[in-house]
Amino acid sequence: MKLDSFNPELFEPFETSTKLDGNYTGKYQGKVVRVIEENVEDYKRLLLQSGEIPFMINADLLFEESDRIIIEHRLLEDITYFDEWTKKQRIEAALAVIQIQTHLVKLGYFLNDPHGFNITFENNKPIYFDFGSILKGRMNPAKWYIKCFNGLNTHDYWDDILRIGFIKKIYTVFVLSFNKSPYNYLSKVIKKRGQKAFSKILSIGVNKSKFLSKAIRKLGKIIPGIFGEITNWTDYDQKDLSLIENNERAKNIISILEEHTPGSIIDIGANRGAYSFLALNNGVKRAICLDLDSFSLDVLRENVNERKITTARINIMDYDETPGCYNSYHPAHNRLNSDFGLCLAVVHHVCYFGNNSFDEFAERLSRFVSKTLIVEFVPYDDVHLTGSIYKGKDRSWYTQENFIKAVQKYFPGEYEIYNSTPKPRILILFNK
Repeated sequence: MKLDSFNPELFEPFETSTKLDGNYTGKYQGKVVRVIEENVEDYKRLLLQSGEIPFMINADLLFEESDRIIIEHRLLEDITYFDEWTKKQRIEAALAVIQIQTHLVKLGYFLNDPHGFNITFENNKPIYFDFGSILKGRMNPAKWYIKCFNGLNTHDYWDDILRIGFIKKIYTVFVLSFNKSPYNYLSKVIKKRGQKAFSKILSIGVNKSKFLSKAIRKLGKIIPGIFGEITNWTDYDQKDLSLIENNERAKNIISILEEHTPGSIIDIGANRGAYSFLALNNGVKRAICLDLDSFSLDVLRENVNERKITTARINIMDYDETPGCYNSYHPAHNRLNSDFGLCLAVVHHVCYFGNNSFDEFAERLSRFVSKTLIVEFVPYDDVHLTGSIYKGKDRSWYTQENFIKAVQKYFPGEYEIYNSTPKPRILILFNK
């Protein structure tokens, strides 16, 4: 519905809106809007065709004056940035940018500033949301590749995101200068960056052979530059919960979800998403899945279909709290936050095997979960742990009582304890 008037005093600009391109975004009467004050007629014409541009967020004309138009974008939830994507997602996003550029060229426009913070993922698909970075005019494809796609020497553009080397850039510029289908060629170049034979072998190895997966993980510690995406959880065989009988962990989580009826959850240490899918099958509408293993997240993404799932490759104990070249973008815990959280079989990795205290772990959980949290506690007499001593280090402090005490500093409400699987693991329900 169009507005009859626009009061600039009621407009609340976003902190990240720079107005460098003559327009700026913010909120107005509860709507996400973009105020355009330069090249108004060009944008009005483009707006009529914006629904046909692939991967571009829909925009509607909300208000117009002779020297200004106001357009509305729908609100994007759970925005992720490129340093939180898997390699496959980075390739998909770059290809989406090229497809948008290909379509715009046919309309007499081009993408002037398609850096990595102007695109995100929604339900597993790339979506570009900076309508204002589109300009009227034409640009030579080779020049566009260097200036716009790669941002010259600026950070956060696609050479930086995809790690495209100098020689490769120069060669690509040369070919683009003479190719009759330059953007098709560029798409093929980018696709190849995700089709490395070595990466395919790694993927097959960690998923098909326990022996190979263990060998690859050991090599990853020795040669992280080559095996950097392999983690201890790459080959973790997370079972389909619908095929497991008498699973107390799953039964108790379903019972808790039925009692609390959360609209959304955040699954910290989601792996391949078994418990997020369980939640979505039991009334939850939206899930945010955090994990630090790319292979597991890519498997999860293959099973998303039309369900509302956001994935993010994040280690909650170590992530960039001031992202972006100018440190101007919001940290993950502000964007990826839910009232209800799951954190299953994670605490022993972070605190027992790792060097983090219960208090440090609890504080990080509190950043991402606003109200209610289910944590699975794995005691040191669990079959996968080595008792009160780990590699000569004292772990006698690693007890259920100390853990509850630390978490209650951030979740001070009443807590409840439930059985989990396998014993002696337990589920603890905390409340703020």
